[in-house]
Amino acid sequence: MGKNSATRKLNSQLILVLGYLYLAIPMLIFTVFWMKAVYSVLLALIILYSLWNISKDTGRDYRREDYIVMDKKAVTVMVAALIVIVLWVCMSGVGKLMFQNSDHMTRNAIFEVLVNRDWPAIGRSDEDIPDNVYGLVYYIGFWLVPALFGKVFGIGAGFVFQAVWAVIGISILFLLFCIFRKKIVLWPLLVFIFFGGLDIIGFFLAGHTGDEFTWYYHLDKWMQVQSEDEISSFTTQLFWVFNQALPAWILMMLLFMQKRNKYIAFIVGISLISTVLPIVGMFPYIIYVMYRNIRDIKAKEGKYKLSDIFSVENILGGGVPGIINLIYMLGNTWGEKFNQIIRGLNIQKIALLIVAIGAVVAIVVLIVLIYGKFISGTKASAILPYALFVIGFIGAFIIFVFGDMFGIHIKTAELLGNNRLYRIYMYGVFYILEVGLYLICIFWNSRKNPLFYIAALWIFVCPMIRIGKFSDFGMRATIPSLLVIYYLLISSFERYYKDRKRILCIALAVIFLIGCPTALFEMNRSVYKTGKRLNKGKPVYAETYEETKVFSSKNFRGKLDQSFFYKYIAKEQEIRE
Repeated sequence: MGKNSATRKLNSQLILVLGYLYLAIPMLIFTVFWMKAVYSVLLALIILYSLWNISKDTGRDYRREDYIVMDKKAVTVMVAALIVIVLWVCMSGVGKLMFQNSDHMTRNAIFEVLVNRDWPAIGRSDEDIPDNVYGLVYYIGFWLVPALFGKVFGIGAGFVFQAVWAVIGISILFLLFCIFRKKIVLWPLLVFIFFGGLDIIGFFLAGHTGDEFTWYYHLDKWMQVQSEDEISSFTTQLFWVFNQALPAWILMMLLFMQKRNKYIAFIVGISLISTVLPIVGMFPYIIYVMYRNIRDIKAKEGKYKLSDIFSVENILGGGVPGIINLIYMLGNTWGEKFNQIIRGLNIQKIALLIVAIGAVVAIVVLIVLIYGKFISGTKASAILPYALFVIGFIGAFIIFVFGDMFGIHIKTAELLGNNRLYRIYMYGVFYILEVGLYLICIFWNSRKNPLFYIAALWIFVCPMIRIGKFSDFGMRATIPSLLVIYYLLISSFERYYKDRKRILCIALAVIFLIGCPTALFEMNRSVYKTGKRLNKGKPVYAETYEETKVFSSKNFRGKLDQSFFYKYIAKEQEIRE
């Protein structure tokens, strides 16, 4: 009995399959309950077929030698991790268990629409116009499982199951961390929770006064005194935009754990119903992972078959859900604006757009190729990555200055105005405090890793872009790069500790500790305001907007007569008053 217990191992295949299911189940629910039968049956079969194949191939890719030994210490760590995750989710406000930040007012309303309305969800706005009926168009994937639970057991149970669904997702994420690193330890999870930029320093540098300072201030927005730039910590993401962030975290981990390209488009395509802007931010990493897999397969087998990329699972399993999700998303206000942008392009704008996209692709590809040793053995090849890194920064900066030509607001108004030097200075301060000091400390360990340069470049560019009224693109598209920097941080710290590089260890630890208040303030706000509301006999959770508020907001709705999805793909649905 003791011998068997000592040799028990964590099943890597099972954990990866759970990750795939976590992303696929919302898409399956959307397929079955929102689409016409002729489409839903076919698409559901395609998704199930792809899931079956990826599960089988995962078993071959992650054989028993890749499994992690489950001794008593490992079990204790996993129990401790579960307790930490439950506490973290409770404090986030997900499920109405503790105080909820203002963003939950809208998210609670969207969830109630999903529970109370028949699917596909259609409702009236509060506008006094003849045709005020709209369809719900948003990243609803995270809520679909809890909403289905709520339809069966009631809205209260549905809200609680949101928290359960979040705990399940973060537990899967933790286990994916363990498999990826081939060890079960708790501290990387704690670093993940408390990882953040040096926002406490930025708070005062940006011109905030001491009177504004409280122990529950939302530190991530310190730069908004000067502009609306923001890079959200992982805790902030969970506390404010959990529905987009959590699926993005899992997808990013699964992407890096792919040992072949056969299923990359599949896992991305099924995830679009849950998270869109973070997937845009994954684009450079998708290129990297695909190249890495081609290199590894060629080294192992001597050749590479294109069928690994152009597989049935990618073309149908990823392509069809991906197209359906994009058609659905393009039905909202942003989609309408995108269509207007495309119609307004001329030859010059198209040429500039091609140059911009080509520059980004070329930078990523060249970094990967250089470190893949396609170019090696010369002094030029040793210098080129660093030169390319600098050129990439300058080129990206120049290219995105002209982004207004495409109807996409780039945060360059101040750059082109009277205070352009000050704005450049403040953006530099913003970048250094958010990730720059981390990048300097991990450079020695990560200097030969192309992911270091891709993350540093991409996280520099994304906050410049603003699509729509707010800075959502910069906050969401940076999530994948932030995950990469987080991983490089914990890897670098382990390496420095092992090699007894005390100065680098201390530097990383100090910078990390200075960044911790961002997450601590979020948690403190939750605990403080929960207690304050309980003392006053008030509900701890945020108020919920009326359903009409959801259908009145251009961020969450689509016009039925202008949405291809609602006109031709969705089930026919009558408005229920």
